[in-house]
Parts: sequence; C-alpha cells; structure tokens
Amino acid sequence: MNLFPSNLKFLVKNLTKLQKIIPTLMLIILIVMTLKLSGLLQLFELKFLDYYFRLRPTEPLDPRIVIVGITQQDISTLRDYPLTDEILAQLLEKIKQQQPRAIGLDIYRDLPVPAQKGEGYQKLVKVFQTTPNLVVIEKVMGKGNNPPVAPPPALLNSDEWGLVAANDIIEDRDLVIRRAVLLTPKTEERDRVPTLGLVLADLYLQKEKGINVKWLPNLTLQYDSVKLTRFDQTDGGYVDANDTGYQILLNYRTPPGNFKTVSVMDVLEGKISPDLMGDRIVLIGNTSPDWKDFFNTPFGANFQNSDNSDNKFYGVFLQANIISSILSAVLDERPLIKTWSELLELLWTSLWIFISLIIIWRFGHKNQIEVGNWHKHYFFYVGSFLICVFIAGSVCVITLLAFIREAYWLSVTPPLIGIFGSFVLGARAVYVSKLKESNTELRAAKQKLAESNETLEQKVAERTQELEDTVKQLKETETKLLFQYEQLKEINTEDLYFLGGTMPPDWPTYVNRHADIYLYKGIMKGQFCYVFNARQMGKSSLCIKTIHELKKKGVTSCSVDLGTFTDKNIDEEKWYGAICYKILVGFKLNKKIPEFKAWWREIDYLPARLKLSEFIKQYIVEEISSPLCIFIDELDSISKLKFNPDGFFATIRNFYNERSSDSELRRLTFVLLGAANSFNLFRDEDSTPYNIGLEVKLEPFKLHDCEPLTKGFINKHNNPRLLLKEILEWTGGQPFLTQKVCQLVGHCEIPIERGKESEWVANLIQAKIIDNWLNKEDSLEHFKNIRNRLISQQSSSRKLLNLYQNLLESKEIEMSPSSIQQELILTGLVYQEGGKLRIYNQIYQKIFNKQWVSKALDSLIDR
Repeated sequence: MNLFPSNLKFLVKNLTKLQKIIPTLMLIILIVMTLKLSGLLQLFELKFLDYYFRLRPTEPLDPRIVIVGITQQDISTLRDYPLTDEILAQLLEKIKQQQPRAIGLDIYRDLPVPAQKGEGYQKLVKVFQTTPNLVVIEKVMGKGNNPPVAPPPALLNSDEWGLVAANDIIEDRDLVIRRAVLLTPKTEERDRVPTLGLVLADLYLQKEKGINVKWLPNLTLQYDSVKLTRFDQTDGGYVDANDTGYQILLNYRTPPGNFKTVSVMDVLEGKISPDLMGDRIVLIGNTSPDWKDFFNTPFGANFQNSDNSDNKFYGVFLQANIISSILSAVLDERPLIKTWSELLELLWTSLWIFISLIIIWRFGHKNQIEVGNWHKHYFFYVGSFLICVFIAGSVCVITLLAFIREAYWLSVTPPLIGIFGSFVLGARAVYVSKLKESNTELRAAKQKLAESNETLEQKVAERTQELEDTVKQLKETETKLLFQYEQLKEINTEDLYFLGGTMPPDWPTYVNRHADIYLYKGIMKGQFCYVFNARQMGKSSLCIKTIHELKKKGVTSCSVDLGTFTDKNIDEEKWYGAICYKILVGFKLNKKIPEFKAWWREIDYLPARLKLSEFIKQYIVEEISSPLCIFIDELDSISKLKFNPDGFFATIRNFYNERSSDSELRRLTFVLLGAANSFNLFRDEDSTPYNIGLEVKLEPFKLHDCEPLTKGFINKHNNPRLLLKEILEWTGGQPFLTQKVCQLVGHCEIPIERGKESEWVANLIQAKIIDNWLNKEDSLEHFKNIRNRLISQQSSSRKLLNLYQNLLESKEIEMSPSSIQQELILTGLVYQEGGKLRIYNQIYQKIFNKQWVSKALDSLIDR
C-alpha cells in the first residue's frame, strides 16, 4: 500500500485536506513541549542517555592516564587509614622519579596525618614545595552537611609552588553524575577556581604541543580549535538544571573505569614498570570501599552498587574520565557530548509528530474510513499503532547512532510521546474529519446564514474597534519613541570619556581588567603589590578604583602621590616628612598634624627613614584598628632625588619582615605604582625588595571587558560592539588611545555605511589622529610624551631608537634581561607578550614609522 503521495500534482490537490491536521499537530506539539518544559520528561531523557552510554561499543584504554589506587589491601598492609604524611611523601617521590607530566592528588589533605605535625609532615611539605606539577584538591562549593574543605596548609597562600584545584561535582536529581565541573562559580569571596580535571589536562596539553586554554568572546573555553562548550540549564533533556560555574556534559569512556590502575604498595615496592608513568598524568585516589568515595554513573549498578569493590566507580575514576574527555577531544578528535538548541529540538520533535500524523492521515483516507463501519475502524487503529511503533523505533535507532558516531544527545522522549500522541489524537482527527465531510453542505448553509444575518451595527462596531486598536498602538509607539529620545539626550559624549588624569571609580566608561581583580585579591590577602608600567596605562585610575572597592570591605586606604613634592632640590629629611604628612592627610588624621610636627623634631637623632617607620607604627597602625593599605603612586619620580632612596624600599620591606613578630603589622600592606622598573629605581644593584611582592600587570583592554566604552556611540550604529572591535584593532587596547578614539567616534557626524565599518574607523583615525600628528606634532600630549622619552635620554636614546628600528623591521624580538628593553617598554610604545617584545598598536606604527626613526637618529648626530 502506497501511503505517500505519488507526485506533486496529487499533493497540491490535497493541500486543503492536509490543513485539517494542522490544529492536531499544534495541539500535540503544545502538549509535548508543556510536558518537557515542566520537567516531567527530564528523568526519562536522562535514563535514555544512560542507556545509550551502556550500548556504546567498548573503547580502548586511555594510555595517557595512570591511576594509583589506595586499595583495602594497601590500608591493611600499611595499617594506616588514611595514608600518613610520611607514606604519602614516599609515594609522591617514587612517582616523581618516573617524570610524569602531571600528578593529581585526589585526596583531601587539609589536616596533617597523624594530627601532630611531625617529621612526616615536614617531608610531605617539602615534596609539595619541590613538585611544581603536583595538583592537590580543595572543596569549594560546600553545602549542608558537606562544608568546603581547604587545601593543604602548605599551599594555602603559596604562589611559588604546586597547584590547588577544586574537585567539586554536581549531581543530577537522581544522584547520577553526568556533568563535569571545570570552573567553580564566582562568588563575592572567591573568583572562579579551576577543577582538578581541567588543571591536569591543561598541564598535559601545554607540554604536548604547547596548547594553552583561552577564553573566547562569548566566555567559552577553547583548546586549539576545540571548544569546551559550556553547559546550559536547558541543554539536551535538562530543564532548569543547575548550571553554576563552568560545566560540560561528561563524555564517559566505555567502560568508564577503563584506565591503567596500580596500587600504592605496587608503587612503593617497585613492582611497576619503570616507564609506566613517564610523560603521563598520574592520579592518586581511593579505590577502597571503606572510604565510600564512589558515585552513581550512567553505567548503573555494575559500577556503584555491586558488593565487589572492583566494580564500584570511585571518585578518582570520575576525575580520570574528565581528563580523558578533554584530552581526547583536543588530541584524538573524540568529540564532547553535543546538543541542539531549543529551537532545533522543537523542530526535531515537530518533524516526527508531523511525519506520524501525515502517515496516519494518508492511511485513514486510503482505507476509506466510514462513520459507523467498525470493521474498518479496527483495522485502521491497529495499523496506525503499528506504524507509530515503527516510527518510534526509527527515532531510537537514529538517536542512538547519532550518539555513538558523533556524540550528539538528541531528544528521545518528546518525539516518542508526540508519535503516540499522534496515534491517539491523529486517529480521532481522521474520524472527525470524515464526520465533518459528511456535513459539509449543512455547515456551508449555516455559514451563509450567519453572514446574511450580520447587522450593520456589528460591522460598525468591528470597524470602531479596529480604529481604537490603531490609536492605542500609535500612542504606545509615541511613548516608546519619547523614552528612546530621552535616553539619547542623557548620553553626552563630551563628558563620557575620560582623557588624561585619574578616572573617578564610578565613571561610566571605566573598564575593569584582570588587574583590578588581581590587585584587589592580593591586597585582601595582605600581600605587598606593585604595578609598574608606562604612562597613561591606567595605573592611577586602578589605584582610586581599588581604594573605592577596599572601602566596601572595611579596608582603610590612602594614596600618596610622590610626584607632587619630589624634585632634585628637596633634601632627605623634608622628603620623608612630606610622605608622613601626606599619609596623615590621606587617612583623615589632620588633627594629629601639630602633634606630629613636634614629634618629628624631637626624634632628630633618628635617620629619616626610621622616622617614617616609627611614624607609621605609632600614628597609623595604633590609631586605626581596621586593615590598612598605603598606595605609593608616581614612584618613578624618585629618580630626580639627589640622595639615595633605597632606604625607602628597605623600610617597606622591614614592615613585611616584622609581621612575624608584630601581629598588628599584618593589617598593613603597601602598593607601589609608577612608570618604572628595577633597573631605574634602585641605585644599589644588590637591592632585592621585590622578591616579597606581587607583580600586577596592566594588560591592554580586551574586547569582552570594554562594553562600557560602547555607550558613547550606541546611537551611531546598530552593532556598537562591532565598532569597538574595529577600534581595538587600531589601538591594541591601549587605554588612553582607546578612550580617545571612542570619543572621536561618538563626536563624528559622518554616517557609517553598513559593511564598511572597518574602513570608516580607519579613515577617522587617519584624519583625526595620525594626519594631525604628522602635520602638526602637537595634537596629543600622549605622543609627545612617547617622543620625548625616546629622544631625551642622553645616554640611551640611540640604543632605544636602534632597538625600536629593529622591532619595526622584524615585528617582534625575543625578550632578554636587558635594561634597554625595559626602558623601551616604559615609553609605552611597545609591550611584552609571551616572551616577545612587540609594537603596541597600528597607530604607533603609523606615527613612529621608519622615516621618523631615521630623522630622530639623524637629529642625535647633530647634537
């Protein structure tokens, strides 16, 4: 029996009949989507996914991962539960001898074992300190009876060795783990914390091909060309799932425990191959049932509920699967679990419902179903049911093949419900259709009668209602236009962009960078910080913004601008006295000034730098009970002093050293800012004040950070982000130039033609900035500062120009510990990235080009 139309002519002829199934189609889709969106189908979808995992063919062992399991036999032999610090230290040393790429310790170690810190604890701490590729765990997302667990105390505040990662997991409502957490959620107290699987995979890939993780503009992690698509709460069969942090759907290996595994005693007694762990990732974790560190997986009881401990799925195998999923996706083209968008899922479900309905409709009309003929009805219903069974089987086969071959997780339950809903409602629709066909003439007569009885009053009422609706729509449109107009008036590009000076913390175009978070967190940890970079990179604005944020957390801060009183004529006594005075004023202790002046004269027997030290202890630390932070800005101005300022840095370092004996000083920290580096700050070459400091680097603006800058030209173009991207192509993210060009775009009256945004921005910069400078050389103080810093250094100008000339020709130069390279960076003309020295942006290349360098070198000869 041919159930489908044989040709297009037949289909056109029956289109009017096909329209009769549209209401039924829409009703079934509505019912199915309501069930799906309510979450009633979620469990069924997840169980289908679990079943597909179990049906997938067995995969080979992942040779890149070795698991060292702490078995019940290990605990019985060692007679320690869990492993003591000394045994764990021995185990790590044995593993290190085989030179693995990375070691993951999937055991909480927030307390010493045993509780008393003995020689074993010291050995373990030493191993931690000497193993840079060791990753230990902490629990970040504490909840209910499972509070957070801290990392080992030796690594709690360390930036110099080892790595700390989270091992948090998120279970579905049926307590099965189907997702991997790569980054924990960001909170007010903590930034995102990478998890053990992500960190170990990252270490492996860096050493494999130098592959580094990077953030895409849409906040997606990517290795090379492989995107780790972030899990969304509606992916696949999920509805309103917990998508906090950065999660991915976990593509388990089949079977999930398919990794090379050895016991602790095998390693300690040397019973393993000498090359077993070399150049691999080694995971250390529990495989003993007494530890109860096992989880539910899509593979069911075989890996969790069995009495045989070898069949239980332990946490260390879960971490191995996370690592293997990432490595296989990047290196083996084994895809991660993929899902369709909600729209595609809707179309997918609707397609199967439509197919089912159209076949049932054709089947019913081919068999000439008649009202009252029960024999044909029986044959029709049985046949329709068998057709739906066949279609449902096809859905299952297609979704299974898509999962096995391409790792696509497609909806199964909604199409199945839609298919069998088509059987119930579709068969009824066919019957109703036949019943309606038998009464066509009667309905037509009724329709004509209804039309003839329609009164003029009703027509007028309908027309009046139409007019009222039109007026209402016009009023709503007028209200929207007035609101948009008021919004446009509020945007004043004259005042929006801040050019020169220190930007207020609440300025609408302030751009938050990584440095804002890094500096803030360093200060909150009590670390001494320093921010060294070229001028007009946002150091002072960062200072004021950070002070503003610290105030919210109860940290009292002040800023001392050395440039306001430092010159070559000031003597040492007055210089230190001026610093003390500025600190008093900054902390709003003006009433102490008369007392301070008398005190300063009374202790003339002390050197000036010791006076500064005593002043801070007596007048600041003792007077203010809250945490304290002193920002020292314009640090580069000390190069003008006629006396040696190294004592100033020694004083700051002493505050750090005295913390061990004076707990009150732990509340005090310093931040140094300036266009400087260690080559031109210290006159004593043996000075090492920064081996205690945290360096905060001011990176260029990134596109994903710069949304506030689009406010000034949001009315210039329907895609302001595209304009911002073109601006950054020219400025390289240099803060001052980026703000300047954004201001020019906001002021420009020339319309932007769609598709020519890049050309429009280029012409604007050429006319307003580059040509201005080339013709006048006085358009922007910014360029004059760079020029003067290049050619005004009597001893190093020629070297600076020659180095920059080489950079123009070769595009990039390898970084070296050279003072002349550091001097060139401080001009702001170049920047360091990935061990290379590069020109900051296209604007600098156009202005300070080869011709300009040649003229500058010639002018040096004429001097």
